[in-house]
Amino acid sequence: MILFITDVIGYIINIIKLVLGLVWSLIEGFFGLLGGVFSFVLWIIGFLLALALVMLAIHRRAAYKQRQQAQAESSQRVYDVDEEEFTSFYDQYRTKPQE
Repeated sequence: MILFITDVIGYIINIIKLVLGLVWSLIEGFFGLLGGVFSFVLWIIGFLLALALVMLAIHRRAAYKQRQQAQAESSQRVYDVDEEEFTSFYDQYRTKPQE
């Protein structure tokens, strides 16, 4: 009879250990899955940040080149002035000698 009681207690303890092991495995698996998802989300965020930085660098380089080209063009620009218009404008404001 005592052996029967100890066997039953042993079975109950084993069942409790089995249930606790299953619960622990589920908790561990859930947090492992949660950690995997969190890691994947962080990887995606890092990838998008790196992509944004590359796009920003490309944009800044293109803007710099465009600015340099505009400065080069403005320094080489020649303004065409009509000679008759200039002389008539000049004659209008030129001081005439006193008589």
